[in-house]
Amino acid sequence: MILLNKKYDQKEVAEMIMNFSQEFTPPLLQLSDIQYYIEKLSQHAYFARWIDNDRVCAFAAYYLNDVLQQLYISLIVVDSPHQRKGIGLKLVQELVAIANLRSYRSVALEVDKKNNSAYHFYVKLGFHKEEDRGRKLLMVKSL
Repeated sequence: MILLNKKYDQKEVAEMIMNFSQEFTPPLLQLSDIQYYIEKLSQHAYFARWIDNDRVCAFAAYYLNDVLQQLYISLIVVDSPHQRKGIGLKLVQELVAIANLRSYRSVALEVDKKNNSAYHFYVKLGFHKEEDRGRKLLMVKSL
């Protein structure tokens, strides 16, 4: 089950980040500006969460930019036991649907250059490389 368009306070965001930190390379908690990132997410981001047996097993944080007419996915993560079961696909599809309902022009996200499986996953979903940002690539799906 997906819960959409929810905002969370700083404590709740920190808990989600802590619970999923190890799913990232490097783990999110090792980022030097993690506290700033948590504050930013709690103040500005919306969340979509995938609930299975009353437990969050995946979530996405995203921003709605009415000026650019773009939904920006700041982070998306599925815990290891639930990976490769279509949950990430469903989350992205729901976010694309939100962008379409708002008549946005695009959905964007960044992907780490070393994360080949994520890169190819997004390409299959219609995202293309828009900009090289050093360690990451900005990918955009036009709507």
